[in-house]
This record gives sequence, structure tokens and C-alpha cells, in this order.
Amino acid sequence: MFRRHPETALEWTPAAPAGCAQRQSLILAHAARMLRPGGLLAYSTCTFSPEENEGVIEAFLRQQPWFSLTPFALPGLPESEGMLRLWPHRVRGEGHFVALLRKSPDAPAAGSATKKKPPKAALPFPLPGREETALAAGFLREHGAGEIDVNGMFAGRLIQAPADVPPLQGVKVLRLGLQLGEIKGRVFAPDHALALAWPVEPRMSVSEEQARDYQAGQVLPAPPGLRGYCAPALDGLPLGWGKASEGQVKNHYPKGLRKPIL
Repeated sequence: MFRRHPETALEWTPAAPAGCAQRQSLILAHAARMLRPGGLLAYSTCTFSPEENEGVIEAFLRQQPWFSLTPFALPGLPESEGMLRLWPHRVRGEGHFVALLRKSPDAPAAGSATKKKPPKAALPFPLPGREETALAAGFLREHGAGEIDVNGMFAGRLIQAPADVPPLQGVKVLRLGLQLGEIKGRVFAPDHALALAWPVEPRMSVSEEQARDYQAGQVLPAPPGLRGYCAPALDGLPLGWGKASEGQVKNHYPKGLRKPIL
């Protein structure tokens, strides 16, 4: 960047790479939590700094026993053992670094039993009533998410909020914590975020074509015997909610996210 924008050199200090490396390590750690077992994670930067490249990866691997480097190749370049530097005098570009990490298939999935419940704390919004909590808790247990603690109401929805929510006076907040769902009459209607954030059950395996149909808002055929809320899933990953009845799965994919089939 110094070549294209010489003024950026004036912003650089010897402490800058260490600060960037700390920020990148946090991003990488959070991305690793969202990766499913067996998945691949690419880490790439546009810097020559070893602190931000090999240093970040080596520290990450010391802290994450479920991850390892995996060989890869890029067009026109020799195969890498897991980390590769792209020099600007050899390839097009300003100079880059990339590492490819694989999460062990035996690693625990996000939201598994090892996840601790957030402690109950004084939160800056109301708690749900006993009846609302019971309806939500019953649904969560039935669908494999009984460890979730329903600890708040926000914008009319039941949520699982972190214990350290700061004061919200004067702040416009659209969503807070994990949106779980809302009470409609005497029925708990789950939120789309719940299906994506937790390994909910039952899952209904779908093909790529069915996944596209689902994301377009179409009804899917239901497997024999399936009734009630379920999560259509492609390769084991839930796409959202559906509700099975009379041989069909009614579509609960949010209308604002639906994609027309081209």
C-alpha cells in the first residue's frame, strides 16, 4: 500500500503490526467457533509482517488443538504445506499471505454440551413471564436446545442475552443477544436465528435443488411421519425453520431473505 498510497507510510508505527495481529487473532478465534467439524478456514492478509501472518497462525494452533494446517495449491504456484506468501515480484498483487486450516471431524460442534450457560444477571430489559418462559423452554427441550437459558424479552421476542449487556439508554438496538422466538397466543414460534445458531432437531435433509426451493419460499415434501417444526438442512447445516403437516413442510424462511429461482 505504501507504493500506491505513500501517505499511508506516515500512519505506520513499530507498534502497528502488534495491534493488527491482536485484532486478527480475535477475528480468527471467533471464525473458528462458527466452523463446523471437518470444515476448512482460510486466513489471509495483505501484509508482509510476520507478527500478523505466521505469528498469528502459530499462536492460534497452540490454543486450538482441533485445528491443523492443510496443504493447498494456487494456480501457477507450487503446492503449499499450509502457509503461503505471495510476493509482488512473482505474482500479480501487492503481496499477500494465506494459510489454510482444517477443523478436526472429531471436534465438538458449536453449541454442544460443553458450552456453558450465561449466568443470570441484572439485565437492562424485562424478564419474560413464567408462562412465556415455560412455553419457550418446552419448545427448546423438544428441539434439542434445552441448554439455552431464556433470560430476557426484547422488542417483543424472547432472547438469550449475554450477562454483560451494557446500559442501553439512548442507543438504538435492533437485535440483542440470540433471538429465540415469540409467543403467538399460547404457541411458541421460533426465530430464524435460533435455527442457525444451535444444532436444532429434527433436521430434514434436503438436496441442493430443494435448498434453493426452500430459500425461494416454496413448500417442500415432508418425509413420512414428520410433523411440527423441523429444520431443512443441506449437508447437515440448518437453513431455517419449516413446519411439517399432511405430507408438506410449510416454509418459514424469512420473506426478506427469500431468493427468486432464476
